[in-house]
Amino acid sequence: HGVLSFRDMRAVMWDMMRADQFMGDFIFAKDSLAKKTKVSSTYYGEVLALHKVSQEDFRESYNYYSAHPKLMQDLMDSISKQVDTSAVWTPFGIDTSRRNMKSVIAQ
Repeated sequence: HGVLSFRDMRAVMWDMMRADQFMGDFIFAKDSLAKKTKVSSTYYGEVLALHKVSQEDFRESYNYYSAHPKLMQDLMDSISKQVDTSAVWTPFGIDTSRRNMKSVIAQ
């Protein structure tokens, strides 16, 4: 295993950021801290599973990129080029319209 390539790390980080946005916009506004930890772990786990990356490999990669500021800056710059404010990440293929929000929050 080891450090993820720039391309793979960019893809994982992009999805992590999108998961953060989704949780902040639709879940965390009403939940307790205890539930936030559980929900965050679930969503981040889904992102890692989607990319077939272990938690250990992600941590090692994140630490590596953090220890190399130029690489981390390049990574973040690359991700910022992908930003599309109209896109909302849904890890389970859930419709996030207001009428179906209860199914998202219940998870």
